[in-house]
Amino acid sequence: MERPFVDIITGAIGVLSLFIIIFLLSSWHNAKIVLKINASTMNGKYPVFVICSQSKNSSGGLVTLVCVDDYLTEPSLKKDLKNMCETLKIEGLGQVTPEESWEIFERFLVSHFLKDKFYIFSLIKPRGVEVFKEKLDPLLRRLNLEMGFIPIPEHWEFSIALKTTDDR
Repeated sequence: MERPFVDIITGAIGVLSLFIIIFLLSSWHNAKIVLKINASTMNGKYPVFVICSQSKNSSGGLVTLVCVDDYLTEPSLKKDLKNMCETLKIEGLGQVTPEESWEIFERFLVSHFLKDKFYIFSLIKPRGVEVFKEKLDPLLRRLNLEMGFIPIPEHWEFSIALKTTDDR
């Protein structure tokens, strides 16, 4: 007993399902995933975020200061973060050899910017684990600076929020 109409409908449903699956998979690949990071004050200090990743131009590691101040509430703290970013830009961080960059970053860390107001919070991407383990973590420990860290996925974007005492 032949049923050509049922065979045609079944084939059309199969092809339509295949197109839907292909569309969903391609959309999922291009999806923007945003990781929300809730940081908190530690000993009265606010976090300054750095991203540990891999340099695009070389195989070396890269530590980048996050110059977004949306999570800070006080205007004076926003100004301090802006000054930190400007100082690093003026110093030429990222535009010199890697070892010179680390020397500049170390001078920055011991400067007046971080002493009483901020601590370093590292966002570690998978390709940045080496630079964190070999460079940043030993540097922060040697300078006896307060720090925190969290691993983040390589290609995810992130947003930063400051967790207040009311958010518990």
